[in-house]
Amino acid sequence: MDLWQLNYFMKVVEEGSISAASRKLHMSQPPLSLQIKRLEAELDTPLFLRDGRNLILTEAGGTLYQRAKSLLDLAEVTEKEVRSIAQGTHGILRLGTTSSSCCSQVQSRIGHFHEKFPDISFALYEKDSYSLVEMLRNGQLDAAFVRTPFPQNGLRCLTLNTETLLAAGLPAFFETSQEPVRLSWLQGKPLILYRRWETLLRNAFNSKGLELHPFCINDDARTCLAWARSGLGVTLVPGSALETNGQGPLTVRPVEDLNITSSITLILPTAGSSKMAREFFAYFEKSFSPSAF
Repeated sequence: MDLWQLNYFMKVVEEGSISAASRKLHMSQPPLSLQIKRLEAELDTPLFLRDGRNLILTEAGGTLYQRAKSLLDLAEVTEKEVRSIAQGTHGILRLGTTSSSCCSQVQSRIGHFHEKFPDISFALYEKDSYSLVEMLRNGQLDAAFVRTPFPQNGLRCLTLNTETLLAAGLPAFFETSQEPVRLSWLQGKPLILYRRWETLLRNAFNSKGLELHPFCINDDARTCLAWARSGLGVTLVPGSALETNGQGPLTVRPVEDLNITSSITLILPTAGSSKMAREFFAYFEKSFSPSAF
């Protein structure tokens, strides 16, 4: 018993006769009659009662019809699903992101991608950039949004924006007339730093003959902002981190003599990435417009 036989059987049931079913199937009557007889022989039971030209389903035939309908529907769904997986348009995309990289523009594009490919859903993993790069290399992720700097060897990278670090703290730390601030001004403040920029900031301070004495160093931009909102000090974060986590009561100023930049970057492994991941990357590549950030 195969799907073709079940399809022939269903058409005979639905059309009520061999002749009507053969016309529907665009085949002659003898081969169709032979298929029905072979099916009955294989199941060792009659599926129809013959009353002249009319065919009446037996109880066994009725049960087979219900099962055949379910099986053929499942076969159709399965075929579509397998094809869509092969084409990269179905499944779960394991996506990594840092706390400061999934800004509104990124989220908006993910929403548009899902509208185009509604059978793709997401499993989201939120860690720091270095951890996400390692997970991607180990095959634990399909794609990731990370922040520069990070080791880029073996990765396809799509830069989505580039932004400078901003100083953020409660208004009490700032002189209202002072915009932008300078590194020399920051030296005298309790600085709350994201660890990934510590070395770059030390170098920037040293190049001006200044010393960096952080009040707090941590591993998450959200922690930097939370401490700054509590009045514990001034932090340095990219603008999109403020968008993602909210500015709240903070005063924000550019730093005039600080040239450290950070970019939100979409990454894939250069080899071994899934079709679904490549489709995701290609969508961002096609829709990318630097002016959107």
